[in-house]
Parts: sequence; C-alpha cells; structure tokens
Amino acid sequence: MGLMFRHHRPTLGPAIKTFVLDMLHPALPGNPAELQPFATADEALGAVLGCLKRAIPFTLWMVTRLDDDDWTVVKSLDDGYQTQPGRMFRWNGTYCSRMAAGEGPMFAEEAQRIEPYRRAPINQELPLPIAAYIGLPLYRARGQIAGTLCALDPGPQKPLTLEQRLLAVTLARSLSTMLMTHVRAEAAIRKAERHRYEAETDMLTGLYNRRGWALALQDQEDATVRSVQNSMVVIIDLDDLKVLNDTQGHDAGDELLRRAAATLRGQFREQDILARIGGDEFAVLVSNVSSREAGRLLERLRASLAAAHVAASIGHAFRLANESMSQTVVQADRDMYEDKARRKSQRPAAA
Repeated sequence: MGLMFRHHRPTLGPAIKTFVLDMLHPALPGNPAELQPFATADEALGAVLGCLKRAIPFTLWMVTRLDDDDWTVVKSLDDGYQTQPGRMFRWNGTYCSRMAAGEGPMFAEEAQRIEPYRRAPINQELPLPIAAYIGLPLYRARGQIAGTLCALDPGPQKPLTLEQRLLAVTLARSLSTMLMTHVRAEAAIRKAERHRYEAETDMLTGLYNRRGWALALQDQEDATVRSVQNSMVVIIDLDDLKVLNDTQGHDAGDELLRRAAATLRGQFREQDILARIGGDEFAVLVSNVSSREAGRLLERLRASLAAAHVAASIGHAFRLANESMSQTVVQADRDMYEDKARRKSQRPAAA
C-alpha cells in the first residue's frame, strides 16, 4: 500500500525526532561549523542513501535516472544486487515503471504477491530475488519523472512504520526539489561555459579545436558531478584523408574536411559540442541523450556522411557507464577503431 492519511494528520512529536536522530547518530556533526553544504551532488546522494539504509535496512538503496527508456543507476548502497553506478536497465522492465504507472504500490513488503512486479523482466536480470520493494518517483519540472529512489531486498519485510515511510517520502521529495533547482541553474551555467571556448576554433572547419574540446570535456565532467547529467561522446575518424592528400593534393583533403564538418553540423543540436581534434579526427559531445535516441542519431549520422561521400569510422560511449569523461573518450575511441576494423573486413578484396 502507498502512504495514506485517512482521518487525521499525524503529529510529529518526540517519537519521530528520536527515531531520526538514532538513525543519523554516527554521522551527526558535533558543532554548527560542520553543517556545511555537501561539496557535490554525489556526496549529497550518498548521505541520503546512508540515512535511509540505517532507517530501513534493505540490501540495496539506490537513486536512478530516467532518460527515455534508459533507467540508469546514479548512486547505490548495495550489498548484493550488483547495481554499481552507471549500470543501465530498460525502464519498461522495472518495478519502478509499474509503480509510476499506478500498477503497483510504492511500498511492497511482499513484492512477489503483486502480479505486475512478479512478471517484471528485471527479476531475471539481478543476481538476487526481489522479495521486498520500495520505489518513489523523483520529478523534474512539469511533473515529468526524472528517476526514482528505490530499495530492494531478497527477503519479505515487515510493514514499515509511519515514521519510516514518512522519512522515505520526505527525502524523495527533497531530492526532486534539489533536482529541479539544479536543472534551472545548470542551463545558465552551461551557457556561460560556452563563452569560455568560443575563441578556440579550428580555422579550416570552424569547429572547436583540441583545446576547446578539452575545456568542454572538463565542463561536462563538472556538470556530471553537480547534477548527475549523462552525456555521450562520439568519435569520427575519416578513412580516406591521407590517400586523398597523397593522390589529389591537400586542397582536395581540405575540401573533404570542410564537407565532413558541414555534415556533422547538420546532424547535431546547437548545444552539442563539435570539434576537430586531429588531422582527420572529429569529436562530438552530446548531453542528455538516451541510448535509444543515440542509436537513431548514429544511424542518421552514418547515412548523412555516406550521402556526402565522406567515408568515416564512428565510435561512441556514455559518461555514466564510465568513471570519467577521459575514460569515456577512451572507450569511444576504442569503439571507433572496432568499427574501422569491422568496415575494413567487409570491403571487397582488391582484384
């Protein structure tokens, strides 16, 4: 059953105050000077999950992010479900999607007795069974679900007390408020950041140069820490530039580079970062994109490059699936080289 108030409003007296203080006791500050804001969103999320895990000791507590059908683990305290940050599930296969649709309760101490939960595909994707479940939606502006605050346990649980439910609901609503505040502030921050590297452009293509790219990566890393934004790095490597330079001259090579840059501009949004980071290598930083959207984008990009007679190998990687932006670039670069090898193996052998 969800949290329900019938004929009266509960009084928040000494009992709940003692309860919360007992749960927080090991981390309670000793003086007002220690009550500084958390340094990062990640630190704040860790503190919220730590508080909840002490108050409601489920095996797993986590905060997730929802992008289209991507349900990504942002932060977790996990003793057995293997839900490390960055792990991604299909939203439509989760208990939380059913909870959000009104098909199941937010608090399910015996989750397998609820048919929509019992039939959810995620039951087959985790190493432990889900016998007890808590799922609370996190909202962004205009009532859109941004993610969930979620807890799982492999054993059935006793019904939670009113104080425990109230704590979970209050912290979930607080996270939603923090999220909405961050989203509004983030838009202004990112607009200001772009002015920092507008002068860092490649003279031939008009895209950002390698220094502008490095500045953008650092800014995106900071954004990920501030508000847990996901992003995608795309690496594009032209296949025939060296051959073209050698056989037709550098003017022909320069024309190919300009044509590739124009094609990239036509496929990405104004807020995306496009850069030429090497002689024949381009990179794109795409913020707030889901894996399904990424798949469609990459298909369009391949088709557009082919239509423009630009032969190129393409790789991509997501930030939340990696530990840092630099690691994301390495993974995207690795993916690009795998694409290059795959395309080379598919070419007909020379006569």
